[in-house]
Amino acid sequence: MSRTRPSSRKIALVVSLLVFAETLLLWARFNPASAEFQFVERHAWIPAFGISYAVGVDGISLLLLVLDRLSDAARAPQLVGVGPQEDARRSASSCCCSRAR
Repeated sequence: MSRTRPSSRKIALVVSLLVFAETLLLWARFNPASAEFQFVERHAWIPAFGISYAVGVDGISLLLLVLDRLSDAARAPQLVGVGPQEDARRSASSCCCSRAR
């Protein structure tokens, strides 16, 4: 089990950094002069009833998306630096802290 944990943490780091890079690309292609939703995806959900869904990005949701992905990318290096012994110490200390409250 200890062999797979470091590799899974490294995969988590790489994936979070790639997702953050993709979000920056989305931000670079966003047109702030437009008041319309951008990057809109529309798909039929239940065509028999004429029901579909649409997903898009506006300026405020783009800002929140970038901030969320930034926080994920900032926390990702912590995943790689924590070993199994530190995990055990952290879980024990968090358990003691939660009981003290």
